[in-house]
Amino acid sequence: MDIDGNSIWLKLKNEGHLGAITFSSDTNVPNFLKTLKQALKELGIQKLYIQLLEGTPNQILMEKSIQSLESWHIGAKSFDDRIPTKNINLVYGDIDTFI
Repeated sequence: MDIDGNSIWLKLKNEGHLGAITFSSDTNVPNFLKTLKQALKELGIQKLYIQLLEGTPNQILMEKSIQSLESWHIGAKSFDDRIPTKNINLVYGDIDTFI
């Protein structure tokens, strides 16, 4: 989806999930959020989750306009105890969520 030159990835199903934002260099984040909110409201979507990696330029821009929630805690559960943990490669993730 494109909003005023800003590309976003958006998934809708009773609520919205936004990721992969590409803000243009002159983005007015409050106006971007207002336009996005209006578009979602017309679709009957009342709640939007915006997920951004902490410390990225997009997260820093967004944080100036709206405060994020605490990052999610990432946990793990063994799906097969026959696989030694030394053979599993994990990736660190710290995603800030804005509603």
